Amino acid sequence: MLVKYIEETNEAYWILLRDIPPPDQMRQTFTIQIPKENTLSTISWVNINNHVRKVTGDKLTTREQIEQFRKEFKEYLCPFCGSELISRIDAPADPSEDHWDVRDTFSCGFQRFGNFIEQPCPSDPRFPQFEDFELHYSYIPEEPIHKWQCFAIGKTDMARKLGLGFGLGETKEEARNQILKEYNHYAKNENN
Repeated sequence: MLVKYIEETNEAYWILLRDIPPPDQMRQTFTIQIPKENTLSTISWVNINNHVRKVTGDKLTTREQIEQFRKEFKEYLCPFCGSELISRIDAPADPSEDHWDVRDTFSCGFQRFGNFIEQPCPSDPRFPQFEDFELHYSYIPEEPIHKWQCFAIGKTDMARKLGLGFGLGETKEEARNQILKEYNHYAKNENN
């Protein structure tokens, strides 16, 4: 509520902020017209009280509904970063296909099969560091372009869940940088 007091008439006039039309964004100033019949001395405080209670009640109800929505749809969000679920499929859990479970994939890269992590979320505190991989190199001199290959083998359980593939390059460093680039992609370190 916006209130303006005028000393000559010893009266205050009011207007609700929601009733003020949006200002022209191209102008630096604007004028608000307060109706003369909106005198503060004749205001119905019961109506104002009821209005404030209704708005407050609506806001609380909306917050409760949002919290309920979050609880109901929690399974559709990554438990580490809140990214949305992008696919959910039923898949066999054994070669004979006697037991099935659900594979969830989230936009952050997190993937789980049942209760088992298949690929970690970059926001998971257990997400592997690049140092958690042992790099193995092979040199193939007869290759015309990619003489060096680099394979990353995870040293920890979480690192083994992150398949970095292999890197190719004319030099050992180029092959290593391909693995590092793949790691940064999974870790969401796009600037590195």
